[in-house]
Amino acid sequence: MIRRAPSDLHAILQKFLKNKFFDSEIELEKPFSKIGRVADLVFEKEKLVVEIQTSLIRVTEMLQRQEDYKKVGYSVLWLVHRDLFLKENRPLVTRFFYKKRAYAFSFGPQNQFHFYNLNLQQIQVEKILCRPPLFERILRFIFGF
Repeated sequence: MIRRAPSDLHAILQKFLKNKFFDSEIELEKPFSKIGRVADLVFEKEKLVVEIQTSLIRVTEMLQRQEDYKKVGYSVLWLVHRDLFLKENRPLVTRFFYKKRAYAFSFGPQNQFHFYNLNLQQIQVEKILCRPPLFERILRFIFGF
C-alpha cells in the first residue's frame, strides 16, 4: 500500500488532537503491517482508530478500511471535512458515513477547529473522542443513567 503525504490541514488536525488529548496514549501515523494500513491516529487503550478525511474517498475504500481495522480489533471513528462531505451536493460516500461513527470538522478563523455531528450541530471534540471509565459505563448500562 502506498501512503500519500497528508495534507497540511490533515497534519494540523492530527497535531491538534494529539495536543488536546496529551494525557492519552495517542499514536500518529501508526502502521498496521498485518492489514497493510497506516492509521491517522490511534487511541491504543480504547482500541480506536481515528481516520481524518480531507479529500474524497470511494465508498469501497471507506468500507474496506472499516473492515480491515475490525479484523485487528479496532473500531473506527471518522472525522470528515465539513466543506467537502456536507456541502449541498454531497458526495455518495457521505450517505455511508451516516451509518458509521462519523463527525465533521471545519477549520476556521484564528486557526480553530470546530466539530459537528453529521446534522451540522456543533459538538465538543471531548464528547466525540472521550469515553467514560469502564465502571461508569457499566453503571449507565445497568441503571440507565
